[in-house]
Amino acid sequence: MNRKVKIAIIIAIILGGIIGGYLVYINYFLEEEFRGIVREPEPAFDFTLINQHGEVMSLSDLKGKVIALSFVYTHCPDICPAITWGFTTAYETLKEWGLADKVAMVLVSVDPERDTIERLQWWADKYGAENIIFFTGDPGAVAKVWEDYGIYVKKVMGNMSDDMGQMEHEGYLVEHAVLIYVIDKDFNIRVVFIGAPPTWSPDDLANDMRILARK
Repeated sequence: MNRKVKIAIIIAIILGGIIGGYLVYINYFLEEEFRGIVREPEPAFDFTLINQHGEVMSLSDLKGKVIALSFVYTHCPDICPAITWGFTTAYETLKEWGLADKVAMVLVSVDPERDTIERLQWWADKYGAENIIFFTGDPGAVAKVWEDYGIYVKKVMGNMSDDMGQMEHEGYLVEHAVLIYVIDKDFNIRVVFIGAPPTWSPDDLANDMRILARK
């Protein structure tokens, strides 16, 4: 091994140590304030629905992790893609911080009649959201989740395009409240964000989840 190669290896080791130390500093020593709306701890509402893999799953199965929870539907033209992007990007940031196994990103359908398992799988593939858990299920069971979390949902008739077929047809859109709940490891709601990006950024969401993951 010649001298230049040895120097390059040494520099790589030093840089790796600096980057690793910086990540540890960010995760465990740098205190930051919450960026969402902080609430007094309140137990999260549990539910049991079906995920995009066809598995029956409860939200409480994720207890012990910090959970980001919101509501979307796959025929949505604007807000829901932004939320999905925000969740995916926040997860990637948390993964870079070494916190991937300490968090969970969850999106519940506000359109269970059309959001089939296959449709949710398509949506996850479209937005590179394989690390997000998508839920659908019996309309009555899903509506109970909306009620518990204060999510207003209303169908609005009109012409729309089907992203899978790119065809205009008569159908409906869904008006719904846009809230993001951040649930701590003890299954308590701790932080709420209102709206979709750019109202909040993926960094904002990742920041608040990181703070709770370290507690």
